[in-house]
Amino acid sequence: MISSFVTPAIASAGSISVRLKDPVRWEPGNPFLYYATLYLLQDGRPLTARSERFGFRDYTIRNG
Repeated sequence: MISSFVTPAIASAGSISVRLKDPVRWEPGNPFLYYATLYLLQDGRPLTARSERFGFRDYTIRNG
């Protein structure tokens, strides 16, 4: 687990940002993926959870 934090529910929509120091980039020869799981809790008990896989990748267009 990289990080875990709790934020109070103050709205029906929002966003979460997490900074990773030196993230491993996704490349065809090294398709590294991260996993993030978001839990929706009520009174400390999970109501639902959602997991997603994602990766970091750079694109460069040269002489385009």
